[in-house]
Amino acid sequence: MAQLKPGTTIGGRNIVQELDSHKADIATHGGIYHKNLLHNWDFSIWQRGTSFPSNESGNEVFTADRWKCSWHKGVERIPNTSPHKSLYAIKITTMKIASDGHYIAQRLENLSNLKGATLTLSAYVKASVACVIRLIIQPLDGGARVTSRNVNAGEWQLVTQTITLGSSGIDWVRIDTGAIAADETIEIGAVKLELGDKSTLANDPPADYGEQLALCQRYFVAVNALRIAYATPAFAIALSDTTARALLHLPAPMRLGNPTVTMKGSNWVLTQTTSGAGLPVTEMKVASNESAANVGAIMLELTSSGLTTGSAYRLEAKADATCDIWISAE
Repeated sequence: MAQLKPGTTIGGRNIVQELDSHKADIATHGGIYHKNLLHNWDFSIWQRGTSFPSNESGNEVFTADRWKCSWHKGVERIPNTSPHKSLYAIKITTMKIASDGHYIAQRLENLSNLKGATLTLSAYVKASVACVIRLIIQPLDGGARVTSRNVNAGEWQLVTQTITLGSSGIDWVRIDTGAIAADETIEIGAVKLELGDKSTLANDPPADYGEQLALCQRYFVAVNALRIAYATPAFAIALSDTTARALLHLPAPMRLGNPTVTMKGSNWVLTQTTSGAGLPVTEMKVASNESAANVGAIMLELTSSGLTTGSAYRLEAKADATCDIWISAE
């Protein structure tokens, strides 16, 4: 097979030079593509809602799936205008901070085998005011690695951090600000954690929505995330006049066999007809010794009144799209 000679051109392009550059780029990045070790890294999944109130404390609260936020005056989902071109970005409205705060963080799982590995954390960030953005990687053995980057006002910038781990893997990553005034905004369009010493985030297409949803639902499921007014997620059998059990099938096996269950809204009912008011559900919890969420199902114990023992009922959100069931294995 004939080899290309140095200086070979096609259509005015130096093919040998471009090929050598491409090979060098591949060697630098360790391959054509580097997998993102984060979940919901382009903020496409928002099962809990799309806006969140002020949280002016260090108590982390989940917002976009898998991301916890704190020290802020509000978090919301907005259209993404960053170079990454995914659909959504996360916007944080700041409270006044003297040193550092307004952070989003994601805790990682099963990455203890990365000891000695070189990792790069990168993000597309835009701030309403010139400030410092801090990228933080926390190894399992303590000693957070912090890199500070200056960003200009109103510009999308790619900020990066590269570290080499010691004798342990990685626990969590975080992005926060330095000192900043109240009521400024920080937008983050995409975040990547990858093996290697270079960021390849600029080369990545938007994440596959179905793949990211399945990854997130291993940790958290909002049963009525589509906000359906008459959602009917399960059927139940009455064990007594006040208790029924319903087997709820999950969209993905969860990481824990016994997750927590939170009933959202006050209009869940057990009903046997399409037109009747139904019997209000006053409590919902995981049935003791009956959960198998890590294999794709969970048994709910429902408290009501006026049930007929042995009868079947539909669990229904009665004309209320705000009703939901939150199942968490975070």
